[in-house]
Amino acid sequence: MANLTYITEEGMREVIQTEAARAKAEGKSYIENSTGFGNHLTGTKKKARDIGETVLSKNPGLGYCLDLNVVEAAGGVHDIGKFQCTDAYHEIEGAYMVMTRGEEWGLVRGGTQAERRQALIRIASCLPGDAALVEELGDDFPRTAAYPEFATEQIVREYEFLLKELGLSKTAFPQPFTLEAKIACFADFTDATGDTTAVRERIQGLYDTYPQRAQEARQQGDSKKANMILHRIELIKIAEPRILESCRVVEQLLK
Repeated sequence: MANLTYITEEGMREVIQTEAARAKAEGKSYIENSTGFGNHLTGTKKKARDIGETVLSKNPGLGYCLDLNVVEAAGGVHDIGKFQCTDAYHEIEGAYMVMTRGEEWGLVRGGTQAERRQALIRIASCLPGDAALVEELGDDFPRTAAYPEFATEQIVREYEFLLKELGLSKTAFPQPFTLEAKIACFADFTDATGDTTAVRERIQGLYDTYPQRAQEARQQGDSKKANMILHRIELIKIAEPRILESCRVVEQLLK
């Protein structure tokens, strides 16, 4: 896929502005600070590439399963779904947006249509790597939905579309099963709005701040958002060992 070119930081910021405007026009205000959110996405984009380059410099034999352009692009769009559905199922929404809007965004250019599609599949496959759970998104979804209010018919349709397009089972989709996905996850959990932090510290920061966010949402009369945030805490507690194990693989490759 040497003929492909991938989105730049400037291009990524344009995508963020476009999606922020689209969400606003649709009456969705899940991202309160699109500038800070954009800094996180572009920061993670750069971090993912830096990590990938270091991994390949120390382990050049991994070049067959690690495309730096793919992992960089995945870092840039890893939370893009939050424009449409906040934290709940943003992994599904983000991957769906990559597959249906990726070409429109200029996420990947050049090459053949088949090559661009394959690149988008690899990027989209990286997105479910944070707190998506097999227990929730497995064979009984949406009956097992942790956020039943957000598990809409549209989300279910998008999920079924992704399983078919990405060629993944319901047990494979929620997990960072490729090295590219593990690096994208690692970059996300070590890059909070551009500042590098330890993975455990980042997760602890979520535990510390989410209850306050839930309380603020409830005070504003948004019980749906408050309940979603509290559910998110419980999901992260379940996912934490898997997140740490995934990140540990990358940490070992960086030594």
